[in-house]
Amino acid sequence: MFGSRVRGDFSEDSDIDLLVEFDEKSKDLGWRFYEIPYTIAEAIGLKVDLVTFDTVDPYIRPFIMNEIVVIYDEK
Repeated sequence: MFGSRVRGDFSEDSDIDLLVEFDEKSKDLGWRFYEIPYTIAEAIGLKVDLVTFDTVDPYIRPFIMNEIVVIYDEK
């Protein structure tokens, strides 16, 4: 998780920013990838912005990595 919810400068309409990584067998999710944020949003009642490391603009990656909080790690 990263962004305003982690930094504490969010407003009541702020979304939750999640960066996800998938193992090799899960990388080919196809259209199912787009269902994930909706499923999470329904469960927590907040809009979810879901990104992968590869889709994040290389310019902002360092900023994300400096504030990221791991909320789940299968390792």
